[in-house]
Amino acid sequence: MVAVTNSLAMGTFHEKSDIDLFIVAEAGHLYTVRLLLKIMTQLFGVRVHHDYIAGRFCMSFVVTMRAMNLGPIALPFDPHLAEFACTMMPLFDAETYREWCTANESWLSHYGRLMPRMDRLKDSRFLSVLRSGAEALLDFLGTVIERISKKILLPRDLAYQKRFPEADCILTDDIFKFHENDPRRRIAEEWPVSTARPPRRLSLSPSQKIQTFDEFHSQENVGMKSE
Repeated sequence: MVAVTNSLAMGTFHEKSDIDLFIVAEAGHLYTVRLLLKIMTQLFGVRVHHDYIAGRFCMSFVVTMRAMNLGPIALPFDPHLAEFACTMMPLFDAETYREWCTANESWLSHYGRLMPRMDRLKDSRFLSVLRSGAEALLDFLGTVIERISKKILLPRDLAYQKRFPEADCILTDDIFKFHENDPRRRIAEEWPVSTARPPRRLSLSPSQKIQTFDEFHSQENVGMKSE
């Protein structure tokens, strides 16, 4: 699954903003997917690199299917991560997005209702065929490619972690998260006196029942029929 997040998804994008992506990879292929994306975006000159930021892709948050639930990495009170989760705009792979919504319903229920965003989600035949081909290749050579990819990327990841000790960094075989200036703790601490708005797609009333993905679509279908 590929989804747009942060400023572009939240509607606060400006001319100097980068394009943050959240990516869900098949289990056992985290480093492979990351390396392939790095190569592709570097070749086309669209990856964030040093001072080249505006309008470029930032891929600093990648998880596998085993780690789709972001609850375990959330702070005890984490409105920023909740807004990140609820405003993300998936671009590809509706099936995985449905699974992602189900996996995150529980912890997001403390902030209100999860309202899945399907407006930009398109699964083209070309992308589906391309994905099937890539999965077939990974099934055949997956372990070897993943091992090589990890040997290439992990030393760089550890070097960045050492260089930026204050960064929000998670490095496992199922989660890659590296945000040099992650505002989650600051927002959580300042929330009671902050003028920051609550998450756009969340109601912070704990008593409000979360809306499941199926409920959301049943209501959507009713609305379409009434038209």
